[in-house]
Amino acid sequence: MVTTASYRIRICENGSSDREETVTIAPLDPDSTPLRREVERWFLELRDPVFRYLRTLGCRHSLAEEITQEAFLRLHRALRDGMLVNDVRAWVFRVARNLCIDNRRENQHYWTKDAEGSERMNVEHSDSSPDPEQQVLQRERIRLIERDVLRLPELQRECMHLKAQGLRYHEIAAALDISMTAAVDCVRQAVKRLARRFND
Repeated sequence: MVTTASYRIRICENGSSDREETVTIAPLDPDSTPLRREVERWFLELRDPVFRYLRTLGCRHSLAEEITQEAFLRLHRALRDGMLVNDVRAWVFRVARNLCIDNRRENQHYWTKDAEGSERMNVEHSDSSPDPEQQVLQRERIRLIERDVLRLPELQRECMHLKAQGLRYHEIAAALDISMTAAVDCVRQAVKRLARRFND
């Protein structure tokens, strides 16, 4: 049986002082140091975009953190077991999405209730402008955009969320198991639809 280890990662953010964070994603195995470092590198690069993507899918904060960590644990296991992962970014997003869907199925009633609450939380904390009038206008604009994004067909909505996290079209296609043409079309149709709404 392989046991996992907690280890500390030093993170430097935008010129600020370093901070350390404990993360559990690697097994206790002296031969796995290069693999652990590779997974660490991917974790540092992708954890925030994966976390944000999960939040857009309606995951509460703690669940999004848990699923993000589980996705990287699964990446480590897959690479350790010799799986060829051609596009790590797309693979991690796809695993995170699948874990989110599995959790949603298991907890359907709770999920729906929490998804609505998390959407409201995002709106309330999305703007830091000091002018109260501008804050109200900005919150209203964000609320309208979020409402219109939620009205998009599910596939367009998911493509837009992934694009917003910086994924390229081929990565979106791989994450959602669709063709690259379909990914491009979904994003373009969603952008046109939203642009029409806000140009009216």
